[in-house]
Amino acid sequence: MKTLCVIPARGGSKRVKNKNIRLLNGIPLIAYTIRDAQEAQSVAISVVSTDDEKIAVIALKEGVKCIMRPIEYATDEAPIYFALRHAVKEIERSEGWLPDIVVWLQPNVPFREKGLVDRVIKKLIDNFEKTDTVSTVFEADQHPESMKIIRGDLLEFREKPMVLRFRTQEMPKTYMHDGSVQAIKTKVLMDESIPQIDGHFYMGRIMPFIHDFPYILEVDHEEDFYLLEYVLNRKLIPEAQK
Repeated sequence: MKTLCVIPARGGSKRVKNKNIRLLNGIPLIAYTIRDAQEAQSVAISVVSTDDEKIAVIALKEGVKCIMRPIEYATDEAPIYFALRHAVKEIERSEGWLPDIVVWLQPNVPFREKGLVDRVIKKLIDNFEKTDTVSTVFEADQHPESMKIIRGDLLEFREKPMVLRFRTQEMPKTYMHDGSVQAIKTKVLMDESIPQIDGHFYMGRIMPFIHDFPYILEVDHEEDFYLLEYVLNRKLIPEAQK
């Protein structure tokens, strides 16, 4: 099976300016993800999808193909699968083939365990008949049953608990998606009749790939860079020492 890896990276960033090209330990943030893609043995070709010339320069310098996406696919409102579908069509046009699997790596998640991309792809291939997507997730440290909302001046349960529980250990485990690795069947990605969840990237039947700190760290706020630098300085991530 042929696999295409897409790294979507917009130039505009509201909360952290130019985060994709910002240096982390002397390396542009996006370069960490590009190098993870290049090291994956199961990936036939890796591309960066962007609307930004500076990001494109870094991608080419790192040795991957760059696809300039249309402006309408690079807005805050544009779902990520627009960019993924555009990349697939561009590869078909320029390379003359369609991938069986599309792997999506989010560039604001710079650290991945060695071999993670290949393991996620393998899990999808091994379960090709019963799942459409394999996505990295991590165990949530707060259960939805314990969360509250404010109505008027009072705190209330977000949802009425099905069973009143007093200990966290009694609650079923819940998981959160992260942007580390997601492998999707191309036919599912390109099928516009398959419903999306809130316009996001959850495609069809999803199988989890569970991992944990520190490989779930991502950059969404300015202070996240300080945490990443701390982790690097303490050499908590061997894969990043390259």
